[in-house]
Amino acid sequence: MSTKQERIDALLRKSLLGEELINTQFHLYSTRSRRTGQVTTPRALFANNILLTESAEYFAKLLGECRSDDPTLIDFDSDTPLEDKLPLDAYDYASDSDLEDEEGECDGKSYYRCGFLSSPGCFKEEIIQRCALTDDDETSLVESNTDIPKEPFEELVAQEANDLKKRTTTACTRPSLRPNNSRNIFVKDTAFATWQALLFYLYTDKIVFAPLRSQSRPSIKGVGLHDPPPCSPKSMYRLASKIGHEVLKEKALLVIHGSLTEMNILQELTTTMSSRYPAILEVQVGLLYQHIASRPVVEGLPALIKRIARGELPHGADIVTELYQRVLLKHYPSALRPAPLEPMPAPLEPVPALFDPGSPLFDPGPPLFDPGPPLFDPGPPLFELAPAPSSLESSPTLPKPSDYPVGFRFGQPASRNILGGSVGGKQKKKK
Repeated sequence: MSTKQERIDALLRKSLLGEELINTQFHLYSTRSRRTGQVTTPRALFANNILLTESAEYFAKLLGECRSDDPTLIDFDSDTPLEDKLPLDAYDYASDSDLEDEEGECDGKSYYRCGFLSSPGCFKEEIIQRCALTDDDETSLVESNTDIPKEPFEELVAQEANDLKKRTTTACTRPSLRPNNSRNIFVKDTAFATWQALLFYLYTDKIVFAPLRSQSRPSIKGVGLHDPPPCSPKSMYRLASKIGHEVLKEKALLVIHGSLTEMNILQELTTTMSSRYPAILEVQVGLLYQHIASRPVVEGLPALIKRIARGELPHGADIVTELYQRVLLKHYPSALRPAPLEPMPAPLEPVPALFDPGSPLFDPGPPLFDPGPPLFDPGPPLFELAPAPSSLESSPTLPKPSDYPVGFRFGQPASRNILGGSVGGKQKKKK
């Protein structure tokens, strides 16, 4: 099998000859609207099948002759309508850090936090309702409320609604398909940034992970064409688990572990990733135990325990169990050792047979009385019997062979017997 650099060089030579290099187009969502609860703005990535199929077994099956049965992957063509929006619940990972939030989004609560509302009372429901409307409903609501007195915060809300309509109209424009014979696959459960980082890694073995949002560090922006596109380590761990890429999965897990501190460990323990992937939860609980006496953990852990007690975290019992195991391992290691095996009981003595004469259960003991000597002596026998002959030759009643005349044959009929006077089988008549 050729190396990746050799395969890339082969593609460059094909490009010089004007051959088509794009075999598959992947379409993925790139932004998220917290206001509408949807993922939006599909974008396309163009890939070469040779590089992908020789880099990962997942793509060898996906791009082979047999179509994938994964419901999150949809083949479509120019005649098939493309879903420009998708509910976050259907996307399956609402907290995906690789989905960019729509610019300028601000719900009712954030208006209040920013100081635009002096009180979140009378117009709060209207603001939240306005932010959750679709395109058509949004326009009618803004027009129907034009007679409302224009308070400063209302003007901001109306302006935000108008801006939202413009952005939504632009984001929902269906991307044009490249006019070639490439296959088009719509990926419904992965962000554009994560898939782009995956393809770049499969091409070059290079990957860059962005910091976790809980680290409060600025995200990586303005990446040049010569730099790998960054992605969230948690999003990549999720994708690598799906496609079965163990090397990339391990790389992402190492970065997740290195990104955890006493400042963000309690926040990370409450994420969706912790409830879905035991390996991530194990790493997080290990760091929680390591910083169990730090001030951020001491101050925040009671609130986490209360959330677990209220059943707000589906993996709350796993957090407590894993933490308890760490305490035992550190302070009471003998408690985790397997219990010693109980000694085998001594074998039972065999039970004697019920009817065994030698069995002590049925020992008759000594006889009850002694019969003593016989009452009389029968004496010698009155007569003796002659001994039986030992053989036929010594028997007096049977003739010996020598007693028969010469020429006599045993078993012949009497007509041929010499003693009977027959000659040649015929008897002579007397004259």
